[in-house]
Amino acid sequence: MPWPPSADYLLSDQILVPAMLTKFLRSLLSKRASVSIGTIRCDRSIGHDICYNVTCGQWKLPKQRLLGMTVGHITGSAQLINILNHFGHCVSHSTLLELETAMCDAVVQSPTNIPAGVVKDENIVTQFCWDKFDMNEETPSGA
Repeated sequence: MPWPPSADYLLSDQILVPAMLTKFLRSLLSKRASVSIGTIRCDRSIGHDICYNVTCGQWKLPKQRLLGMTVGHITGSAQLINILNHFGHCVSHSTLLELETAMCDAVVQSPTNIPAGVVKDENIVTQFCWDKFDMNEETPSGA
């Protein structure tokens, strides 16, 4: 796995749970011959949880990282992340901080200021501004 992992890598299907575990989970979750997208999503989620917990967190799979980052960005709560970590659903808050720091360092060290995925065209200029001056993060509602 590349360090720090890119968003494309975390969202790709490169990291798979063992084939026998996937087959077992699909037969457990679906009674049909054809497998639905929902069944695939569930067996991946459960499979990632099983692999993460059986290896005592040595396998840090995309689900554990992405769920922790999402919960952290939505709620900003380290306690909630650590509760989910204790139940085996995501990595710990300190692990997420290491990951985010490594990702920031990779951006700082990149030779260009343009994020990956942005197409450069010679005669097109786009500017986008965003401010959060009206957002008060210290209140429960954020208003």
